[in-house]
Amino acid sequence: DVEKATDALLNSAVKSEPDMDAATEDGIRHRLWMITDSDWIKKLTTAMDKKKIFIADGHHRYETALAYLKENSTKGQPPEEDLKYVMMYFTNSESEGLTILPTHRALHGIKNFKLEDFLAKLDVDFDVESLPAINGNKSIDSVLASKAEQTDKTVFAVYSGKGKYSLVTYKKSGSDPMEKLDVGILHNRILEPVLGIGQKELAAQSNVRYTSDVSRASAWVDGGSSQFAFLLNPTPIEHLIEVAEAGMKMPQKSTYFYPKLISGLVINPLY
Repeated sequence: DVEKATDALLNSAVKSEPDMDAATEDGIRHRLWMITDSDWIKKLTTAMDKKKIFIADGHHRYETALAYLKENSTKGQPPEEDLKYVMMYFTNSESEGLTILPTHRALHGIKNFKLEDFLAKLDVDFDVESLPAINGNKSIDSVLASKAEQTDKTVFAVYSGKGKYSLVTYKKSGSDPMEKLDVGILHNRILEPVLGIGQKELAAQSNVRYTSDVSRASAWVDGGSSQFAFLLNPTPIEHLIEVAEAGMKMPQKSTYFYPKLISGLVINPLY
């Protein structure tokens, strides 16, 4: 919604006192307004009528809702009108407040793993360089962001412990939307072909742990529970949209939208 018509409507509705106002343990404030004005609702649905919807989080919920509808239908006819609907939270992809955090990967349980051999294998498709010690006001996040701004190629880091980082840059750049994503390159060019970690292992999380916190991923490596970690840049919202419009699905754990609504804020009873 480039014109932000929906934003203007929502802003007009939240001038009154919220029906619920609470803060969660992470300090995020959650406020909820219940709107029953039929004229206002009609204006919002009209504004949304021609908009595209990208499911950025919650595709499993959507697929489950479709399966539930099918299971409870007789000869293709839903028994109840309510089953035709599913609750969703919408946000404007053009909103300045929309934040996507990176989702880093910490690897563990890889047999006979040697960092030197692994980095040597990467050297075929990637430029690999050791980073000097990161200190002062710098962080690996800022280093990655700076490198990404300087090139049109995919860049991420490998953390091997004790403050040692390697910068990994994909040698190619193309028009394939998946090739523009850190996670796309990581999954398709490294995890499966080099490390043998495919969809089955990713689904079971048998070799990979996920976190949006660099310090946590680093602590796993330094503490010995992980062998090394891939540290990524956040996925730009325009890349997510480009992948979806190309009819593709994002790799697992590609986006972490922040802040998130608290679970259970609203509930749709299935009875």
